[in-house]
Amino acid sequence: MLSLSVDTRNAAVHPGAPKRSTNLEVLRGIGRDLLSRFLCAFSEELAAREITIPEPNVADTEFYTQVGKIFSSAETLPISMSEMLSAIGVMVASARPSSLSARSPPPKSRYSLQKGLGVWRLTFNGQDTEIKHERGMFYVAYLLLNPPENPIHAFDLIAKIPEMYRKQLGLAPLIDAATGKTTTIQSNARIQERSLALDDAQTMRTLLRKERQLEAILDSDDASEPEKAEALRELEAITKFQQENNSRTRDSAQNASDTVRIAIWRLQRHLLRATDIRGQPHAVLCPFALHLANFILFPSARHASGCFTYEPPPGIFWASH
Repeated sequence: MLSLSVDTRNAAVHPGAPKRSTNLEVLRGIGRDLLSRFLCAFSEELAAREITIPEPNVADTEFYTQVGKIFSSAETLPISMSEMLSAIGVMVASARPSSLSARSPPPKSRYSLQKGLGVWRLTFNGQDTEIKHERGMFYVAYLLLNPPENPIHAFDLIAKIPEMYRKQLGLAPLIDAATGKTTTIQSNARIQERSLALDDAQTMRTLLRKERQLEAILDSDDASEPEKAEALRELEAITKFQQENNSRTRDSAQNASDTVRIAIWRLQRHLLRATDIRGQPHAVLCPFALHLANFILFPSARHASGCFTYEPPPGIFWASH
């Protein structure tokens, strides 16, 4: 489009005369054919003012350069031509806002999820609805919007939830044992702790070494009877301890995994049972529930280490708007 500004210094002589033309890119956008026709319409008046129109055989760059010089020479242009250029400039300027508003909005995502006030706005396969908030939505939303390349552990998944939702997720604050003060951590921080299972394993290794030592005493010909009797009593005590503590205490990582898994399963069941106002299976929530089962819960169940993943089918990408 042609965009011209008015030279107020020459308005008395040439009302509406242009001060300058747009750059070569804009002139190229108008097109050589249209510019040539416009100049030919004023060829006699331009010739009378000794203004040369570009030759038909000149290269495009030279053509647009010469046209730009002609349009920028406001004081030498015929008044009728200046007025027409000015009118074109006004039309272009006035049409610019409407052309911007007339631009079509970006295409709406067929799959999106956004947190609202107590609800989540869901678009599934191009259909919109709302989901009442519950804990499992946090985990589902992160997995949908950020499909992990590798399965993500429940600890890391919980840590990805923003700090503002930490209380809703039921994460206990960290308390310094020495000072008693609550410690603030970043939302993406992962809690590093010693696994109780590791403690159990270390205990079992220690007991195994002790068992071998005691058995060596019982088999030794150099050991006295009192020494063998004491070794036998210790072996019996070790055997009794192993029987009473055979099942290891599950560590917090396993508890976190159960928390996430149960929350997602509970959400999936609620969605799968959703109905519309006619009591029929909900046209959006029920397919969404099946999607969660097929591409989050089932793939995650293959990872017994407490990890979760999202394996969407080809062509499905989630947006947060």
